[in-house]
Amino acid sequence: MTNTTTYVGVDVAKASLQVHLQGRQFQFNNTSEGHAQFCKKLATLNSPHVICEATGGYEAAMAAALHQANILVSVLNPAHVRAAVEAQGKRAKTDCLDAASLTDYGQRFEPKPTPALGASQRQLTQLVRWLQQLIEARAVAKEQAEHHVDSFVQQQHRELLAHFAKQIKSVEEQIKALLAQDKDLRQRVDCLTDIKGVGLRTALMVLVHMPELGTLNRGKAAALAGLAPWTRESGQMKGKSCIGGGRAEVRPALYMSSFAQLEVI
Repeated sequence: MTNTTTYVGVDVAKASLQVHLQGRQFQFNNTSEGHAQFCKKLATLNSPHVICEATGGYEAAMAAALHQANILVSVLNPAHVRAAVEAQGKRAKTDCLDAASLTDYGQRFEPKPTPALGASQRQLTQLVRWLQQLIEARAVAKEQAEHHVDSFVQQQHRELLAHFAKQIKSVEEQIKALLAQDKDLRQRVDCLTDIKGVGLRTALMVLVHMPELGTLNRGKAAALAGLAPWTRESGQMKGKSCIGGGRAEVRPALYMSSFAQLEVI
């Protein structure tokens, strides 16, 4: 980063983008048309660098449009941004204030740009998230089975479970076809599944939620997954070290795999 960088804070909502740009506020629709207008606005700036938070996926399309336009973007952990705001004694929270706070965060900390995902990685992310939703929906349906006593409802329930099974199999086949086409992605999956206890679904969940894997050392990777213990000590007080933070979605995927590792030990 250089001093000529123009940081642009963007508070992302489902329907809109609240933009703080050089002390002024702008708003764009969170649609392909809105992204195009936003990129056109940024093209008039000197070295723009967009700063936004991860918002459960609402920022993904905007980030992809910025990457395609060769505009730097950093997708930040909301907890980090909020901590920086509270450290300044600010408690008010609106879309406009959040956008301004993101600009301020960029100017103060100069965060690294978030790298663009390849087409295969983006497709894999969509497929794996849909697969996870299907698996969770099937699990809920199975739990409800014992409460059905009417024969018609029982039949409907069996058909529902069969539908989920068919959908899950179809998505898994689509994922395998994608891996067969992308050798680099297949190699990353194979590296994970070579570990005892790590199956295909676990490997896919880890790669989707931690695409940085392979570029981090083991300490940073553990911290990103929220598995690195945080020390709590002050004076003579020795608190317990607990895990937390990071990408919470990764931990459930690794939970059962850890038992296989314990058997090895």
